[in-house]
Amino acid sequence: MYNRNIKPGSTPQKGSPFICRLMPFVCTKNPVISPLVGCKLPLVEICKITNGFTLIELIVTLTIAGILMAVAAPNMGNFIKDQRLSGQTNDLVGDLNFARSEAIKRSTNITICKQDSASTAPLCNTTAATPWSAGRVIFIDTNGDGLVDTAEIVLRNREILAGNNTLTSAATTTPTSLTHNAANRIVYTSTGLTTVNTGEEASLRFCDSRGINKAIDVQINSTGRSRIDRTPAGTCP
Repeated sequence: MYNRNIKPGSTPQKGSPFICRLMPFVCTKNPVISPLVGCKLPLVEICKITNGFTLIELIVTLTIAGILMAVAAPNMGNFIKDQRLSGQTNDLVGDLNFARSEAIKRSTNITICKQDSASTAPLCNTTAATPWSAGRVIFIDTNGDGLVDTAEIVLRNREILAGNNTLTSAATTTPTSLTHNAANRIVYTSTGLTTVNTGEEASLRFCDSRGINKAIDVQINSTGRSRIDRTPAGTCP
């Protein structure tokens, strides 16, 4: 540091600390009238200009990247489809559990029906051959007719399936004919049970462009519980 008590032209006391002229640290040599941090740039290094890739390095890098993309792209596509199918399946199972708990909590019928694709409002489609792909509606079915009436409350409304995936009603295990639960709607009663006959299972099948090998079935039995079958028999639409 510069000693303020030293007058210009006077001799400083020996050992007074100040900043050296050439090296930026405190030492005990005689000060100058106007101390500064060295006359040279303190510890500043002028870096050399960094060159970019050479043409050969760029070609090699792009070649390796192209090979990696060619190997990874098909696997990434299947990964995305698997995740989409699993997500849609989990959404359906979540909706089934939600409808069952609401039926018990409210002590009334809760119906899940397939959305009418011709309507923007939550309405049920009653055509058995129509798939569930357009979405589904969960509502309080006060009169038990399986339709969303004006005074009935809609609890949840799912949109159309992404990725052009399909959701269709499949045959029940016993007998092999369709029940109204799988074809048009699934009904939970106030006790948490469904209207599926005892010993039968209503079934809804998810499919994507890869066909039956990747299809997933969601089975709903008479007690209201659901299970997932990842190796179903039969075909996809």
